[in-house]
Amino acid sequence: MSHQQDLFTDLPRGEQLAALRKLKLDSYQCSSGKVSGAVQKAILKVIDDHDSGRGCFASQDTIADETGYGVSTVRRAITALVAQDLITKERPNHWSPNHHRVNWTEVTRLASDSCEPSTAHSGSTESSHVPVREFTGAGPSVHSERRNAHRNENLNAPPIAQAETPQWEAVAKELFNWGLKSASVAVASARLRGLSIDHVRELWHECGGSREPNRWEPGQLANWLTGANPLPFDADEATQRQQKRRRNTQAASDAEDAAKAEQIRRQARFDARGRDVTEEAIQTVTIKRLQRAGLERFC
Repeated sequence: MSHQQDLFTDLPRGEQLAALRKLKLDSYQCSSGKVSGAVQKAILKVIDDHDSGRGCFASQDTIADETGYGVSTVRRAITALVAQDLITKERPNHWSPNHHRVNWTEVTRLASDSCEPSTAHSGSTESSHVPVREFTGAGPSVHSERRNAHRNENLNAPPIAQAETPQWEAVAKELFNWGLKSASVAVASARLRGLSIDHVRELWHECGGSREPNRWEPGQLANWLTGANPLPFDADEATQRQQKRRRNTQAASDAEDAAKAEQIRRQARFDARGRDVTEEAIQTVTIKRLQRAGLERFC
């Protein structure tokens, strides 16, 4: 596979289907039980079949009817596919059903890995992987599970998948820590497409990256960075969003400091209550307390 295909933006439909055919998945352990790779792949194909360009809106009951699996099995498979970044899970509002999109970046990467010659010894049932270098800051669950070994190799090893500057490496590492397993490829693709770091960070905010890691959808971000889905806003709007966020953050910080300063003033007057203390003495104590709290601008 060429470098450009590794970092594809608009993968032809024929290549998508070829990657889907070659894809091999390991069993995945969900909180509700284990789901096999074959079941995951079957569910992935149905989701792709139902995607009319705006995502797959088929219910779990519909997918269960078409595949012959139970609804609980379908639910586990979807959980596994979302956790591995193979599909996204989107819900525009609270009354709309979940809909899913295939993350072709990760599907293509895993399909490519599946085609590589195995280095396992004959007769052995365990696959042998090249030792993985630690990715600083990554959660232990990412590196400790054997099913993630092939992803770690690709995230750390291929030169084309590596960001070329410390700033971009830091972005890839941060996104990886947030659960975007294809972070290196996605970030490298974003660079080739001319996206700035600030633009990438705003996209991260847009798809829920400012929330807890278990409440956001990294697959959506991967699709935006690689061009599989169109960007929700351009660079100019990204800059405006960043400036607005900074203003809001500064305003919130100023409001918090003002509240602290007012509390210090009230406490100084409360402490002087019932004593023969002049107004000038109260003001002096207040100023000293504000200075100790780093709030001298409110003196």
